[in-house]
Amino acid sequence: MESNSLNIPTDSQLQTSVELQRDTDEGELSLDIFETDETIFLVAPVAGIDEKSIDIALTEDLLTIRGSRPRPLSLPKKPKYYVEECYWGSFYRSVLLPAAVNSAEITARLERDIIIIEIPKARKVSSKSIPLSSSL
Repeated sequence: MESNSLNIPTDSQLQTSVELQRDTDEGELSLDIFETDETIFLVAPVAGIDEKSIDIALTEDLLTIRGSRPRPLSLPKKPKYYVEECYWGSFYRSVLLPAAVNSAEITARLERDIIIIEIPKARKVSSKSIPLSSSL
């Protein structure tokens, strides 16, 4: 593991801390996660999924997206596949957010089969000197 004298996480350590292990019984959801100075963005393509079947939740610093993609066709019991890359069924993805956030102002929208989640970062608390008063 990479390290430095100040114990500041390296880029590879930060990347590892952002994503949690997914449950193997459920499908994957591809994500792009990026940030600006004020906002963390999560973008996920979800073609073929009804917005009513998507659940997005934030618990402390863990954001979870769950949903289900129904199979569009009724298939025979054992079809002969030549290529099978699409995932049908339930999926979820959880990520640890890389910064403190303002949970009251998170927005999520479905735009052209893409989930876009905007998470405002918490404002940094500035340093303040607090005078000590005497009770005498």
